[in-house]
Amino acid sequence: SEQNKNKFEDEAMEKYRREQEEEERASRAMKERIARRKMEAEQKKLQQEEEQMARYEAEQRAEDQARQRMKERIAARKAQREEEHKKQQAALLARYQALQEKERQAEQEMEEMFS
Repeated sequence: SEQNKNKFEDEAMEKYRREQEEEERASRAMKERIARRKMEAEQKKLQQEEEQMARYEAEQRAEDQARQRMKERIAARKAQREEEHKKQQAALLARYQALQEKERQAEQEMEEMFS
């Protein structure tokens, strides 16, 4: 009887110990799942932030390139206008010189006629 009582207590203790271990295992597994989900959420958030930063940097580069192209177009138009202005000035100067030459020839002819 005493032996049965001890055996019963030993079995009860063993059952209690197994239940405790099972609860601890379940608790550890739950904590690990929670920690893993937290880490995955943080990684996802970090990835989204990195993607957002990459998009922002790409937009900035595109805007910088657009500004650069605009500056180049403005500079090209300015150079073209200056070139056209030089050509016009040269044409005007040539016409003026041609008129002066005609005038000089006319004066020379007049002098020759009256001399």
